[in-house]
Amino acid sequence: MLISILLGCVVGSVLGLTGSGGAILAVPLLLFGLNLEPKDAIPIALLSVMLSATSGAFSAFRNNNLRYKAALLIAIAGIIIAPLGVLLGSIIPNQPLIILFSMLLAYIAIQTLRKPAKEKIIPGNQEGFPCEMNIKKGKLHWNKRCAQSLFFTGGLVGFLSGLLGVGGGFIIVPALQRFSNIPIKQVLPTALLVISLVSISSVAMFIYTDRINWGLALPFSFGSLTGMLLAQQFKKKISNANIVKFFGSFLIVVAAYLFLRALNYVS
Repeated sequence: MLISILLGCVVGSVLGLTGSGGAILAVPLLLFGLNLEPKDAIPIALLSVMLSATSGAFSAFRNNNLRYKAALLIAIAGIIIAPLGVLLGSIIPNQPLIILFSMLLAYIAIQTLRKPAKEKIIPGNQEGFPCEMNIKKGKLHWNKRCAQSLFFTGGLVGFLSGLLGVGGGFIIVPALQRFSNIPIKQVLPTALLVISLVSISSVAMFIYTDRINWGLALPFSFGSLTGMLLAQQFKKKISNANIVKFFGSFLIVVAAYLFLRALNYVS
């Protein structure tokens, strides 16, 4: 139980520091630390991610940093598609599932190291952002392009959430920066709200199909929630650039190990 709590603390801490990265670490840590199979690790990971993201989103809501309408649209698409990922994940054998996860980890690591999170708004193209925000009024201009962009993002997040037990922040954050001029201080909390809402639907599916080991899930989730709360207290004291570099490098190592393990090159 102690190991489960400590592993959960690592996940929650990274999620609290990066706003999007801790979820992707949950499954590998459960595979290595508790020697679980992917089908057992994924539900536990997603439950802890749901609780940690909910805590972070609630804190952001109190500070008025949430774009809740955008988050709800992304989440609705994710909730619709998530059951498909859950069902597909229950069918795919362990080896292909681990290989797929390792490839996703490697992709996220490369993107993390190439494009670290920025505090400035990313410039738009000549046609403007699909989701244009009036900075003075703090309101998004809703249109068909905006809705389609956010809905597609949510669908992809939901599918990967159900299939691999990831929160999807690595998709939501760059998507919001690409499709909108929402300030980064609102992008990260909005991503947490989406992760929370989409994860709830996937966790409900796992509970319905009796795939959660509560003896491991509860202490891991407790550790994750504790890590999230602690990270929020120290976030301002740590360089974001250093966090991103360490996180990206660590993901590459984990991805390589997962891939080799799936092919039985390492134990």
